[in-house]
Amino acid sequence: MNNAEIVELAHRSLANTYGCIPLAFERGDGAYLYDVEGNKYLDFFCGLAVTSLGHGHPRVIRAIKEQAEKLTHVSNVFHTEPMARLGDRLCRLLENRIRKLSYPEERHGRSVGVAKFIKPIQSLKAPGL
Repeated sequence: MNNAEIVELAHRSLANTYGCIPLAFERGDGAYLYDVEGNKYLDFFCGLAVTSLGHGHPRVIRAIKEQAEKLTHVSNVFHTEPMARLGDRLCRLLENRIRKLSYPEERHGRSVGVAKFIKPIQSLKAPGL
């Protein structure tokens, strides 16, 4: 199927909740997405409630696979070790700028919450991140 055919099929059965762009992506590689017609796009878009990590990076795939074998989702009204470790790491990276952080509302808030940290983090030189 090409982009137009996929979009038409989707519009017949799916609500156009977000005013979707008429592109149908087939795969990703690093920072790039490829539509079903083979066109290449630089992926600048962070999806709702996610952070753009690129596509197909072996470390990201391994981390997702390892986590999915344990838990795929737990509401942030509960605690998990990865969440606690991330909070600790962010606070250490931000040195004396913050003592505690809050994981924002689960819906779209994570993207917004992470965006609030971008400016302070940009000035840090943290190897391995």
